Amino acid sequence: MEMLKPPEGLSFSGNVADNWKRFLQRVELFLEATGSDPEVRTDRQKIAILLHVAGPEAVDVFNTFTLTEEQRASFEAVVHKFQDYCAPKANETFERHVFRKTIQMKGQSFENFLRDAEIVDGVRDHKMRERLLREDDLTLEKATRICKAAENSSQQARMWMDQHPTPVEQVDAMQKREKSASRLRCRKCNRFHAPRRCPAFGKKCNLCGKKHHLATCCDAKPQDEQSSRRVEEVEIPSEDNFEILQVGESRKVAEKDWLTKVMIEKVPLQFKVDTGSQVNLLPLSLFRSANSRQHLIPSPAVLQSYNGSAIGHLGKARLTLKFQGKVVSAEFFVVKKNRRALLGLPTCEELGLVNRVHEIATITNTQSQVQREFPALFEGIGKIQRPYSISFKEGTVPVVQPTRRVPQALMEPLKQELNRMEQAGIITRMKEPSDWVSPLVLVKKKNGSLRVCMDPRRINECLRREHFEMPRREDIQAELASATVFSKLDARAGFHQIPLTDETSRVCTFGTPFGRYRFLSMRWRAFLFVGASIFTMFSGRLGSGL
Repeated sequence: MEMLKPPEGLSFSGNVADNWKRFLQRVELFLEATGSDPEVRTDRQKIAILLHVAGPEAVDVFNTFTLTEEQRASFEAVVHKFQDYCAPKANETFERHVFRKTIQMKGQSFENFLRDAEIVDGVRDHKMRERLLREDDLTLEKATRICKAAENSSQQARMWMDQHPTPVEQVDAMQKREKSASRLRCRKCNRFHAPRRCPAFGKKCNLCGKKHHLATCCDAKPQDEQSSRRVEEVEIPSEDNFEILQVGESRKVAEKDWLTKVMIEKVPLQFKVDTGSQVNLLPLSLFRSANSRQHLIPSPAVLQSYNGSAIGHLGKARLTLKFQGKVVSAEFFVVKKNRRALLGLPTCEELGLVNRVHEIATITNTQSQVQREFPALFEGIGKIQRPYSISFKEGTVPVVQPTRRVPQALMEPLKQELNRMEQAGIITRMKEPSDWVSPLVLVKKKNGSLRVCMDPRRINECLRREHFEMPRREDIQAELASATVFSKLDARAGFHQIPLTDETSRVCTFGTPFGRYRFLSMRWRAFLFVGASIFTMFSGRLGSGL
């Protein structure tokens, strides 16, 4: 034991905190291994061994410590000082950020990655990550077991592939294909084929009616028709006597599709309404989901897209449709591709989705005529002939509240707004004493002007509510069930059209830096509890019997 080699010195380069942690562990092992009884050794001896083994740089650092005589003789205090110097307190937020950003590097084993990584977010293998996400109660032990098993199986699989390589029969180098006459795109059918074997030869174009070319290569096709949709049925006489149903659509359409929900065999499905189509299309997946007992009937009809390419179908079936009380039996072509279900023009007409219009009725605009006949109804603010009077609870005591201060920058705009409201007959100056005075409330509008209000909280506490039942949406919908003509009446400043009695107007007195004013008509902020019901009651009386 006397010839035991001392540990290496303390290095202050690189990760000093980790170096100090390892060095202290080696010193403690050295102290325990070289002494018969470590507790007999004094703290001064331990400090001397620590500084001697640490090296001259550590001694220089020790000399910079501010220690009392008692601390210089305490091994624990010296170790604590070195701990603070080499491993200062870490920033928890930054360390958490570093921890969460840790990912498995390429070629790094899972055992090394496990020491400082967040497994689920940082593991490199996406299949392993999916396996971890499928676990409901994932723990560190379970995650470690899964990742190690996956890594071992992957290594064993690579070893197996190295020992048993996959045989390759022949590998041909890629050669640049030269252009030839047999690989040029045909200008008549837009396809590749051998010379004099064009499939468009003898066929009639669906656009211009001429022969020997398809619609996609037709010179008569306008440029803007590429954004249109057309579905037509063209009967071509031939020996087989089959029909071609052209179904085409272009994705270059800005407007939204017309979609509607229709019951098909008691199953609601979303259909696209296409008035240019003469046939109905239904994908095979939706045909099966409708739980239809109908079997597909083979059909010789050929479905063609707008550009002339054929659309394969599995057959047709007659299904029952229901829309807003109308029941229709319609024929559908079932296609295998995942297309949107489509309703053609004939079925749309039967369901009432589309109506044929042979003439357009011109509606004369009578707004200007009405304004000329009744000019008083469209100028200024209207007024109901019957004024309103509020009712107070028993024992109500009037309250006079002090005037609130107004910022100097708002004094001139406030004065102008008060003058405007007084000229419009909304307010009037109060010169005699009043039992009720409420404070002023200013609200700045978006356009920069001021809205003059008053704080009615003390008044609302003393009011007796008007028990008037407000109309419900269900009641209004029931009344409009059979209506065909609708009119909209919008009252301009509706609350201002309800005048107040003289007594109620004096209650609505508010103080300003320019004196007291009182409202002559109702304000929607003045009576929060009764204002809406009162306005509904008055408007209901005016519109009753119409």
